[in-house]
Amino acid sequence: MKDMMKFLFLLMIVSSCAEKGESDLIAFKGNDSVTITIVDQYGSGLPIHEYDLFLAGHQSWTPGTYTNNLALSTMPDFKQASILFKSDSRLKIRFQVKSQEVPTASEEYCFGRNTVEAADKEEYTKLKFDIKLRDILCKTTVTNAGSANATCPGNDFELGVAYGTQSIGAVSVDNLSGIIDLGSSRNNTDFGTAIEVTNVKSDNECLGYDSNCPTEKIVKAGSCWHMKMYISTDYTKDFQ
Repeated sequence: MKDMMKFLFLLMIVSSCAEKGESDLIAFKGNDSVTITIVDQYGSGLPIHEYDLFLAGHQSWTPGTYTNNLALSTMPDFKQASILFKSDSRLKIRFQVKSQEVPTASEEYCFGRNTVEAADKEEYTKLKFDIKLRDILCKTTVTNAGSANATCPGNDFELGVAYGTQSIGAVSVDNLSGIIDLGSSRNNTDFGTAIEVTNVKSDNECLGYDSNCPTEKIVKAGSCWHMKMYISTDYTKDFQ
């Protein structure tokens, strides 16, 4: 019981949603984004986790060991990810596309930005991207493997190879993707399965002279992309 209470306390630390109310998510229908409507989370548990994804074009969002402050501000380390994505059965995610910020000249601004390359002239209106599953593994022998008390000595974690790739979008700015249920497609692991967000594409290649730009160009290395990721697990409320 004490271990579970400790675990739930850690979940509250890494969940940036913990101080928000129960009407913070936004509704959507189908595989494409539609008009925003406020809805409630339901069920027992902590508020649904929220993570801010803010990186340069050609960069992937993935848990890891980082020293760059911009990376640390947007991506969890392995230990945090093992808490964030820990779940026995339910693992559901959805994304909200945020407006494109114009970076300050000569500043990295978002993680991995090429400060020599010019940013986009037009701000994107929608994004398309891939998600992949990455099991959180222990490099050494797991203590109490297969149990609720499994631990990785020294927190010596790593990510397994990517699998289960899905393409998401296109999703318009301020709208949400669909609810993506990963509960049956992920592997059963002691430390959870993290999400990698990669191949982020936008529609701003021809904006300014074509209102029907396809969302097929990887965001430029001199520009930034911005999304929110919402995560529902066994320990949080569920999406309505």
